[in-house]
Amino acid sequence: MSDTGGVLRGAEKPRTHALHLGWATWFTAELILATAGLVVEWLAFQRAIEMILLSTPGGWGSFFSALGTLVFMLCYARVQLYSITLVHRYFTHRSFETYWWVRAIIIALFHSTLEGLVILWRGWHLQHHAVPDTALDIHSPVLYGWWHAQIFWMWKKDFIQPPGYKYMGGSHRPWYNPLKVMEKYYWWIVAFMGFAFPTVICSLWGEWEAGLLFASFTRAVMVRNLTGLINSSAHMWGETVEGGGSARNTAWKFFIWLVVGEPNHATHHKHPNYYRFGEYDPAADLIENMAKLGIAYDLKGPSGLTYARTPV
Repeated sequence: MSDTGGVLRGAEKPRTHALHLGWATWFTAELILATAGLVVEWLAFQRAIEMILLSTPGGWGSFFSALGTLVFMLCYARVQLYSITLVHRYFTHRSFETYWWVRAIIIALFHSTLEGLVILWRGWHLQHHAVPDTALDIHSPVLYGWWHAQIFWMWKKDFIQPPGYKYMGGSHRPWYNPLKVMEKYYWWIVAFMGFAFPTVICSLWGEWEAGLLFASFTRAVMVRNLTGLINSSAHMWGETVEGGGSARNTAWKFFIWLVVGEPNHATHHKHPNYYRFGEYDPAADLIENMAKLGIAYDLKGPSGLTYARTPV
């Protein structure tokens, strides 16, 4: 893709086709397996409740096993939402600084969300900020509607294209370490953090099938749709802010909590390098606590900040 338009050079067409084909195939399989995960977990609860009602030995044990899988899935999803917003605020906007081993933990957790490579996610997001609600803004609800921005853009060939070159740089910068090492092993990290870890944890109480399907695939689809709400709903409903473009802030505190501060989206678009998106912002509170522990520093404030592309 060129930096200023959507025209692909000939050498890039195979890369774009492979990227689209890979994403479309993966997300289709993911949705099927996520549905299977819901069925498996539902049947586990149903079977446990029937055993309890029939006073069958082991009924309560089966119930708490299914409950344990559900609680683990929700807790792991919560951790992953924080990893996504830290990738957003650190790797994309450099809203604070941190150490290489903290970056490694963030990358590993982000990879477990199955959201793709950090450098690709970062490039698309910087492009979204630089040219919002244009043909290069691949998930604009203003242009293409809510459903497209929420999830359907992932299946459309015209939108799954590499970001412009100027949004994809950074490999020569110190912050890129250890990203350039870990992204070489992306699928290994996905296999371990995204699938093996949930499966092993849930197998401790005899729920490995639910761990593989429900705590892995269903969890991944749930997390992706929660973050998708920022692309869709946070650009359609709520309060606009001067300088925030089509992005909106929400007054619904539960929504802000649910997606760890990201729904204060108009404030973020006005001050993209500011680590805090609003007065109530769970992710910003986490960053402040990291600073108190000495593992985050140089937190950026809003004063004088206007949008400028993150230095690469």
